[in-house]
Amino acid sequence: MTSYQRTDDPALLAEENAHLLDDLEVVYNQFILLKNETDVSYAQLRSRNKDLERNVEELGRAYNQLEATRDQLIHSERLAAMGQLAASIVHELNNPLMILIGYMDLTLMMKDQMPDDGNKYLNIARQQADSMNQLMQDILNFSKSQVTPFSAVQVNELITQLAVFLGSILRKNIKIDAQDLASDLPPVAGSAQQIQQIFTNILTNAADALTNKGTVRIKTKRCNSQDVRREMKEVHQHSALSEEEVEPFLRDDSPFVSIQFTDDGSGIPDEVITNIFNPFFTTKPVDKGTGLGLSICRTIIERHRGNILVSCEIDHGTTFTVLLPAVDEKEEQSD
Repeated sequence: MTSYQRTDDPALLAEENAHLLDDLEVVYNQFILLKNETDVSYAQLRSRNKDLERNVEELGRAYNQLEATRDQLIHSERLAAMGQLAASIVHELNNPLMILIGYMDLTLMMKDQMPDDGNKYLNIARQQADSMNQLMQDILNFSKSQVTPFSAVQVNELITQLAVFLGSILRKNIKIDAQDLASDLPPVAGSAQQIQQIFTNILTNAADALTNKGTVRIKTKRCNSQDVRREMKEVHQHSALSEEEVEPFLRDDSPFVSIQFTDDGSGIPDEVITNIFNPFFTTKPVDKGTGLGLSICRTIIERHRGNILVSCEIDHGTTFTVLLPAVDEKEEQSD
């Protein structure tokens, strides 16, 4: 940069001012160049930061998907292993059990020739044999994976019939209230027999939870995929399936049917509610339950591309919500 000396000569002052302006122009150009380089670097840094954020988000989604896939794989492997085990157990036990039941029935037909205690004990043995047979059927229902043809199922009709049937065999102090059924409920796509099995398991569990007396209320309504997402995120809500497992079924505006079973019992403790869909988990006495009922419900509902939720408040009852895909009315009309 040019050095300057103090002078009173106008010509020299003009020359020095010209040099100063030249130097200022050089400095200004350098400043502009530096600013442009800084702007470019900042833009590149910001772009790289956004790329990094996107990569982190994608990595998070990939990790969640990997976790969901791993859980599904573990569940599928358990089902396959249990299926093989169940088939061998049932095969080995079924024949001798049927023979025992047959001989007990024959003996009971000759009850007049037996003492009263003999009849009593034989009836107890016959009841226990029925329990064993039911256990084997539960194991098979839990593990079998055969494809069942689906059709349009009217849920309200199933519930009405089931309420009448179970109402006649449950304890007299247990009431089933099936009055709150939506009149505009679309049919669901599924197996009527399997859906009825879901409802039966839930209703009998609810009745067992009512130690003295109480009511199980059933409510149906139509909803869409957004409603399903919202219900899965409610407070005190436990879902049998994760959001990642259900998401593939939640297409935009997909029609669903919600079936709620609410009892006014004592509720389910937090340490229990997270395990109730696990196979063989039960809080009932050994001779009262196998711990497979809700596991069977979960397996059936998975095959129906739905979900099952449970929410409760201690001393205020429990609600099970079954969510099943409805038959799309537009598709039904076009067929």
